[in-house]
Amino acid sequence: RECLVEVVFIVDSSESARYLYDQEKQFVKELSTELNGLNLEDYNLDIRMALLQYSSSAVLVHRLVDWINLESFHRKIDRMSLLAKGTFTALAINKAADMVKNEKRSKSVRIVVLMNVGADHPSSPDAVTAALAAKGNGIKIFVLGLSGVALQTDSQNKLLAIASSPAETYFHKLNEPQLKNNLLKHMVGVEVR
Repeated sequence: RECLVEVVFIVDSSESARYLYDQEKQFVKELSTELNGLNLEDYNLDIRMALLQYSSSAVLVHRLVDWINLESFHRKIDRMSLLAKGTFTALAINKAADMVKNEKRSKSVRIVVLMNVGADHPSSPDAVTAALAAKGNGIKIFVLGLSGVALQTDSQNKLLAIASSPAETYFHKLNEPQLKNNLLKHMVGVEVR
């Protein structure tokens, strides 16, 4: 049986994330490599990946419909540069959700992996409202907290509300042990050894 999977990576490219930006890009390359190489016994996985980065705007780097292969995807990641302005998470979630809505394949699993430093610009629209709308359209949202700010009570509560439920499946920290393995297990039901 064929399993269609659409994965959109959202990289925090704000000034607050500047010291983690290269780590975010490397993480996307590593996780996309693992996803692309998966072979499941019961399913033939057909995965397309997309990428956007955000700061005070959300910039599409690679669309789902542009998916050709992993090498071209990685070249787009390598060419990304830091936007370095305020953090407007809602814009990124809305742009990713619109892309999935317009480019999804019928009966596909739809996943967004949002990387977030934990603090939005005061003028940013409400990210939780944007996430609720995306989840209402069948998108599973994984959230990766990037910094100590993301673990402070108010920031963590916001990120937990953005993530799909249950939190132990959909909310993680970029520096946690076995992160890629945990994400793969929850995204497509496999464990990597």
